[in-house]
This record gives sequence, structure tokens and C-alpha cells, in this order.
Amino acid sequence: ADLIVRFDEQYSRLYEDNRGIIEQLRDAGFEMPPELTAAAEFALGWRLEQEVRNQRRSLDPETYRKARNIVEEAHGREFNIQRPSVRRTFEEMLLEAVRRVAQQPDQDTAGAALALVQLSRDLRMTPNLEDAQEVLYPILVSSHQAAAESLTALAVALEFSPNLVKRGG
Repeated sequence: ADLIVRFDEQYSRLYEDNRGIIEQLRDAGFEMPPELTAAAEFALGWRLEQEVRNQRRSLDPETYRKARNIVEEAHGREFNIQRPSVRRTFEEMLLEAVRRVAQQPDQDTAGAALALVQLSRDLRMTPNLEDAQEVLYPILVSSHQAAAESLTALAVALEFSPNLVKRGG
């Protein structure tokens, strides 16, 4: 862990020290030196990973404001900062949220799961949704309740086929 912290410190310093140069190169239409790109992607990716970890799987999208800012900074500079650990965290959070929907299929649980899907999109992630889809499918098929509208919205967000959602499974 100490080695990674040292790398993070060095790459972060390299990125911060050269941030102005990076912006000037981009603005002038020049290609970034691969060394600076690597430093920037590592530093921003590490920050994103730490920020998501610091939120301790909070279900409140507002707590991820710093993470959103990191992602937007990276996206604006065309850096790839996707981290498998961050994606995995959101996959697990989404699966747990959809399991809560399966246990109690109402507007509140579906809304909380939908908010997590939206948050993962805000963070420009593409989590694997298959496990969450498998949990939600039986609920969609058997749903005859007032929560059907919120379940439909969740199903669409989880990338179910529109035809499947329209006919209720």
C-alpha cells in the first residue's frame, strides 16, 4: 500500500505541476506527451477511487459531488480514469438496491435504485447490470401493483428491452 501511495503522490505532483502546460497543449491542439497523460490518468483515477471509497457506499447521490467533479475534469481533458474497483463497488451497490426492490417493490426502493443507476451514469461508468436484471425480472413479470411505474423506470434504466418492459415481462 505504501508503494501505491508514493506513486500517487509522485504522479499527482507531476500532474499538478504540469496542469497549466497540459491545458496550454490541449488549447493549442497539440497532442499530450504520453508521460503526462499517464500521470494525469493515474492521479485522477486514484483520486476517484479514494473519493468513492470515502463515501462508504452511501446511497445519497449528493455525497458523490467530489467524485463527479473528478470525472468531469478527466472527461473534459479526455483522460480515461475508469477503475475496476469503482465499477465493482457500484455493481455491488446496484445489486443490493435491486434486491431491496425485490423484497419491497415500492416507489421508494425503486427510486433509490434508480438514483444509483443515474449516479453511475453521472460518473461515466458502465457497470455490468446482468445480476441486477436477473433479480428484477421476476418482479417485473409478477408486478400488478401501484409501483409498476417506478419499476418500469428502473427496468428501462437497467437496460431491459423496451418491448419486454411494455408487456410487463
